[in-house]
Amino acid sequence: MTEPTPKLGLTGRASAASARHPWRTIAIWVVLAAALMGASGAMGGVFTTDISFTSKPESQRSRDILKEWQGEPLFESLVVSSEKYAVKSPEFQKFVTEITAALRQHPNHIDPTQTSNVYELAAVQPGAELALISKDGHATLVNARVLGDVDTAVESVAALDGAVEPFRANKDFTILRGGFISANEAFTTASEVDLKSEQYVLPIAMVILIIVFGALVAALAPMFIGVFAIMLAIASVTLISQISPLSIFVTNVVTMIGLAVGIDYALFTIARYREQRHAGFDVERSIAIAGDTASRAVVFSGATVVIALSGLILVPNTIFRAFGIGSSIVVIFAVLATLTLLPAALRLLGDRIEDVHPAQWQRLAALATAAGVIVVPGPGRGVLAGVTFAVLFLPAIARGVMRVAGGRRAAPVATLHMSANGNGENGFWAGTARFVMRNAPVMATGSAMLLIVLAVPYAKIHLGSSGPSALPEDYEVKQAFEVLNEKFVPGFLAPTDIVILAPDVKAPAIQQAILAFQQRVSQDPEIRLSRPPVASDDATRTALGVALTGDLASEQAQNQVKRLREDIIPAAFSQSGAEVLVGGTTAINIDLFAQVKQYTPIVFAYVLGLSFILLMLVFRSIVVPIKSIIMNLLSVGAAYGVLIAVFQWGWAPSFMGFGKVDAIEAWLPLMMFTILFGLSMDYHVFLISRIRERYDETHQNTESVAFGLRSTANIITGAAAIMVAVFGGFALGDLVMFQQMGLGLAVAVFLDATIVRTVLVPATMRLLGDTNWYLPAWLHWLPDLRVEQSPHASKPMASGVAGDGGV
Repeated sequence: MTEPTPKLGLTGRASAASARHPWRTIAIWVVLAAALMGASGAMGGVFTTDISFTSKPESQRSRDILKEWQGEPLFESLVVSSEKYAVKSPEFQKFVTEITAALRQHPNHIDPTQTSNVYELAAVQPGAELALISKDGHATLVNARVLGDVDTAVESVAALDGAVEPFRANKDFTILRGGFISANEAFTTASEVDLKSEQYVLPIAMVILIIVFGALVAALAPMFIGVFAIMLAIASVTLISQISPLSIFVTNVVTMIGLAVGIDYALFTIARYREQRHAGFDVERSIAIAGDTASRAVVFSGATVVIALSGLILVPNTIFRAFGIGSSIVVIFAVLATLTLLPAALRLLGDRIEDVHPAQWQRLAALATAAGVIVVPGPGRGVLAGVTFAVLFLPAIARGVMRVAGGRRAAPVATLHMSANGNGENGFWAGTARFVMRNAPVMATGSAMLLIVLAVPYAKIHLGSSGPSALPEDYEVKQAFEVLNEKFVPGFLAPTDIVILAPDVKAPAIQQAILAFQQRVSQDPEIRLSRPPVASDDATRTALGVALTGDLASEQAQNQVKRLREDIIPAAFSQSGAEVLVGGTTAINIDLFAQVKQYTPIVFAYVLGLSFILLMLVFRSIVVPIKSIIMNLLSVGAAYGVLIAVFQWGWAPSFMGFGKVDAIEAWLPLMMFTILFGLSMDYHVFLISRIRERYDETHQNTESVAFGLRSTANIITGAAAIMVAVFGGFALGDLVMFQQMGLGLAVAVFLDATIVRTVLVPATMRLLGDTNWYLPAWLHWLPDLRVEQSPHASKPMASGVAGDGGV
């Protein structure tokens, strides 16, 4: 009697329908991609380096008032220095005077009334000019207000550069440009450079996929899914930026997350498809089973990732919301492409997915990589040369080694990779699982303690924000900042705005309070007045400026703003009845840190709560989600600890290129938590789903754990290696913020895929036994969303798939 074909679930039907109509499925995706990319290309994007609040803290209110009243007050400083001449020499004065005059020739881009130099200031305010002369007397500043706002002042800065360029030819003087716009330009350039460096990650991921699959075509498919999801996501966020401007760094985050999840999701699905083919199922049935199992796990895993990442949208801040929107979109595209586009491709490829190096692929790979070796500079050449070797020769070498070692004809490399040591009942991973479970108390305690020890440095975390000091040494704005910080007191790259609001700011009480404020500032050793008070025409607002000492993102500058807010301003204005706001870059950073502190518990509760509910529905257990959450928090905490040790304490070896910094990016811990919690659930969902599948069949807890570990070990190891490579690529970039993010994510994924998966999971599964699957009777009414729900037979079935549906 013929055994009935098990009915497919929703994901299985979607995959089967895509496989039955491959060209229609591909056409839908092509039309979608063309529409999104065409529209985004025509409309362009509105990306910004600016960080603003959708709530209204003090610094944002100050900024909004000034922008409405005076426009965006953006000042650039030219640091002019000379080893040959002193500032008070006639030669120096002539040179600076000519530069100032040249700047004033561009009134459409540079405000001539707010462009000044040390000599002009000395004429109108004797003694005030000393703040514009360096300690050694050989450097001074030319200050100019560029017109426009943060996102439109590019043309103004270009005009400034054009006016200054002829003067750079004078070898007796050095000119460095610094300021808010300069810093934004530098960070934008550095982020673009870091984004381009990810091209070197793709060959590394390709090598890992070839090692995992032993087949070139099978390795190319996940790469395509990852890159395709990134392209669609970037096009989508470009269109969204037309509605609300997004952070320029969102493309970096989309690329990083897209490569990681896109490749991994396709990897898991292709691995299950090949497993079914090797078991003797036909192409369509193998696609359907892979869709009903691995792709189903992808959907729930992706849902967990999106839940975690969407937590960032709760924070009323443009950078968090940009990261949350962009990363969620790329995960959604990766899931949908894996569920529909990949099955269509598998149906068209058939057994060609197992091709290792047919002649046409060999020639194409040789030409592409040879061209890359010639064109790509620096370390990319070595990477591509290694890829060329791996693609062209590694499979043949592997077959030869197996032939010699076995004294027989070697099996195809693809088969070797599916059946090598890790997957056998007596293989490495099964043996490891049994060893860990035999010593479960010691292994669980030891692994948990190791993660806790790694997390200890987190107690010393110091949050901050990247100023110019975090840029690479060859950036002009960093050089300008260093000169200002070392030779000038106070620094002029830390502008702070004081906005005074009252019904009549010209009233005697308000004027007396302003004078008291100026006197108190003049007595402060670190703060100086930089702009005199200016009242609005309706006399309801007065604005003045103070300059702080040091990097605008430094703790020193933050303490000065806190002193202004908590001591100097209350003492001067307490009896005036005026409201006084402190704004500027440093004030924005302080308000950002306060916002992060306020919303961190909210995001944690949201992510942990929804993840618990989803995992409880998927695994029909309350123990598994609790245990998974605890394990993920341990791995995240350990990653935080390593981050502090490397960047704050400077424990990294010098050859790694990680510099010691004063602070970890304020937004990073929360951002890392949402990414890591989502991504680490990938492995738990895939691993625990296979364990649960086996447990439902045998009701043998120990054997089920060994089966789950050995059946997923090679694939999860490969997936983790790809994620580590992707995140490691960002860690090797120029920007400290992405170095911190890349290293933290790479460490967390490594720990999660090794210590957590190999030791902590099997040990705790053994200790808890059948309790792992405990669900209180009063919760049995909950819907059953189990991942491995369909009872697929272990032997080949007739061609065709159950269920229907279309795409």
